[in-house]
Amino acid sequence: MPTVDTRAAVQRLMRFLAIEGVTGQEAAIGRDIAACLEEIGVPARAIRLDDANTRIPLPTQTGNLIVDLPGRGALHNQPRLMFMTHMDTVPLCAGAGRRFRAAKSSTR
Repeated sequence: MPTVDTRAAVQRLMRFLAIEGVTGQEAAIGRDIAACLEEIGVPARAIRLDDANTRIPLPTQTGNLIVDLPGRGALHNQPRLMFMTHMDTVPLCAGAGRRFRAAKSSTR
């Protein structure tokens, strides 16, 4: 079973939370997620945005970020897997990264 680097996961979460990305205003967080993916070795050619934002009635900055990764498992007989997540931050969490850091440092 793979292990999880909890510290790295929390650091990545805090990095993403520090970027405002409420619904419809997700271009900045999309750019940072793409940069993070490249930092961990995902080829830039595998990262793309769809045009969903052009097909919905609400004004939005960008479409969905999609990563196409090759793979069929070690025996080449497994179905491909897809990972998908939302990039937007609910308004309640906007700026949460800054507030969390401030609260954490004041408890030391």
